Amino acid sequence: MSIGLALVAVAAVYLVVRGTDDDAPNDATNDAGTTGATCIDDAAHVIDEKAGLCFTLPEGWTRLSEEEMTEQEFEVPTTVVSSPGSEARMLVLARDADEDVLPEDEVAVTIDAFVGAGTDAPDIEPVSGTVDGYPSATASGSHDTLGWMSTTAIRVEDRIIFTSSLVLGQEPELIAQIEAIQESFSLT
Repeated sequence: MSIGLALVAVAAVYLVVRGTDDDAPNDATNDAGTTGATCIDDAAHVIDEKAGLCFTLPEGWTRLSEEEMTEQEFEVPTTVVSSPGSEARMLVLARDADEDVLPEDEVAVTIDAFVGAGTDAPDIEPVSGTVDGYPSATASGSHDTLGWMSTTAIRVEDRIIFTSSLVLGQEPELIAQIEAIQESFSLT
């Protein structure tokens, strides 16, 4: 299975369970009321205006154009970034969410579907945190044939920003690059 199809499958699981909203607002700010330090408009950073998220790209990574996302069947995400050779990718989604939706629940649904909930897969506990003062959660896990996956959900007022990353195989350098991207998350 190609990485593109695997991420589409992950996005589909997330959307079937949680839904999507193409009209998600873009009004999030960090605690200081301004955009974060990574929100620089240059080749080393991505600003996803629709989702309200920005982050730093590792050297050699690229952002797929809308045309490339369509050609590769990425119809739902607002952003897809890819490592050199496309062995790792991350997609970004945003949707409206009810008050009771927690980031930990969002990542648990997706990561459980990826590793095979109900099988002998190990329990994966989401790690809670914050991004610019907003609650977030990240969970990561491995699948024997697909590779390593990590998901992050950020609760921003009445919406959820969701990222899903997939590394084909267990390449430690690519996993470290995904983790560096996650650490650079900032809201626009």
